[in-house]
Amino acid sequence: MFRHSLLATLTCVLLCGFAVAQQPTAEITTTKSAAAHWPMTRGNPLSSGAFPKSVGDEFEIQWQYKYPKGAFESGPIIVNHDNQTTVYVAGIDVNVKGRLLAIDIATGNEKWNFEVNDGFVSSPAWHEGHLYVGDMLGNLYCVDAKGNLKWKYETKGEISSSANFYKSLVLWGSQDATLYAIDRNTGEVVWKHSVDDQIQCGATVVDNRCFLAGCDSKFHIIDLDKGEEIDAVEIGSPTGTTPAVLDDKVLFGTEDGNFLSIDYQNPGINWTWSDPKGSTAIRSSAAAKKGIVVFGARNRKVIALNPDSGDVLWETIVKAKVDASPVIAGDRVYACSTDGRLYTLDLETGKILWQKQFNGALLGSPAVIGGDSPRLVIATERGVVYCLIEKK
Repeated sequence: MFRHSLLATLTCVLLCGFAVAQQPTAEITTTKSAAAHWPMTRGNPLSSGAFPKSVGDEFEIQWQYKYPKGAFESGPIIVNHDNQTTVYVAGIDVNVKGRLLAIDIATGNEKWNFEVNDGFVSSPAWHEGHLYVGDMLGNLYCVDAKGNLKWKYETKGEISSSANFYKSLVLWGSQDATLYAIDRNTGEVVWKHSVDDQIQCGATVVDNRCFLAGCDSKFHIIDLDKGEEIDAVEIGSPTGTTPAVLDDKVLFGTEDGNFLSIDYQNPGINWTWSDPKGSTAIRSSAAAKKGIVVFGARNRKVIALNPDSGDVLWETIVKAKVDASPVIAGDRVYACSTDGRLYTLDLETGKILWQKQFNGALLGSPAVIGGDSPRLVIATERGVVYCLIEKK
């Protein structure tokens, strides 16, 4: 419903841990394992899109990988496992086949690929030695770290959202208007919960609660132990964005250009923001950390709000639509636009510190890791994965 038309582009150009604390936080701990990990497209189960430290202001290309006649509409993830760091990214080729790729982060060499008969437009997610990804036919796949299929489950609608996890469950939303809770070990459904329209967002997890912002113009709170809806809040417009959690607030934008803060403990809207210069669809999931929430909009703006009040902290106009979801890393924001530009913005002021245009639209979230070798990885609609390092 809201996705960029990837198949049209392919035809025309042949590619033109869930939170356990009672007071969850979108901050990621600065442990060595956290610094070497970006295991899901929004970084963590809270979907906060936040990382502890900046990985650089200006970048140069360490390597680039080309998926022959392929494209990426979603972002990569980065996983450290068995003392190896690997980039995983899922895409679609001109024949509408899908491929999940494992790329060595040190060299840019392909380690393996897992091919299916229909394309991937969602990002993979990693949990305890396995990858989880869904395709456009509605098939859900669990693949091990060597690229071997463990199980497959069929839904009745396209999968455009990424997985999240709770206890032994993997959680997936489908465009058949259903949230699936599947046993990670067996591939069997434990429970299903249906809503009134497509689910295109990822499921955000806090404690034993799951949050969905839906195409049915409602925000849903679901009990993950029972598979039952606890409450729903009318949000006035459909959305396909994944909610970000900061403390007791859930933050996301909608198709009518509103950005909302919802109190999930006492369900209701805290505040709503819209651009006084004219509303535009928000298809970018937010990134949030203490004192700030950042998102992109289709009017070429990257916008930062105060998460407590909804007041504008800054707005930065870039050269094209911002459908991709930004990442906050330390005191920097990394944002992408549909003309293929990657921006480094100052978190406090929104000032553009650096920008570079890459080969193809950037529609998915960047992935970042820190540690001894900080990296930023992006994937373009023309089928190129770029691994970037700080320019010295």
